[in-house]
This record gives sequence, structure tokens and C-alpha cells, in this order.
Amino acid sequence: MNTIIFWVMRRMRVPLLILLTAYTVAMVGMTLIEGVDAQGQPWRMDFFHAFYFVSFMGTTIGFGEIPYEFSSAQRMWVTLSLYMTVVAWIY
Repeated sequence: MNTIIFWVMRRMRVPLLILLTAYTVAMVGMTLIEGVDAQGQPWRMDFFHAFYFVSFMGTTIGFGEIPYEFSSAQRMWVTLSLYMTVVAWIY
């Protein structure tokens, strides 16, 4: 039984690392790119909101913009991250 588990984990190591890397890059990008809040003030997404958004984005594609409307830079990053996470899931 242990041999089977080790064999599966050895085969899944690279795909899991690629998936983890894709999600990490997407989350870090969302925390670094500034957005604008409802009052027009600059706002950066915290790690929790980035984790929450990227988790839904990468698995369901279409959750929405939380907690404020995204800026153009954030939308571009989301588009790139979307393709990156989908390709990671396909791999």
C-alpha cells in the first residue's frame, strides 16, 4: 500500500508544484496591483481577499469582482492569471 502511495505522489509532484506556483503567482499579483475603492481612493487587495478570489477564479471562472470593482491593470492580471491557472489544471 505504501508503495502505491509513494508512486502516486512521485508522479503528481510536478503537476502539484505547477498548480501551487500558478495560484501563488496569481495571488501575489492581485495583492501588488492597486485598485480603486468606492470613494476613488487607491486600494490594495489583502492576501485573504486575493486567496478567496483566485480560488474561485481558477476553479469556476466567473465569481465577480470583490470587494470593489477592479481597475484595468487588475482586470488584465486576472485575464492572464485565468489562463495560467486553467493551463495548470489541465496539466
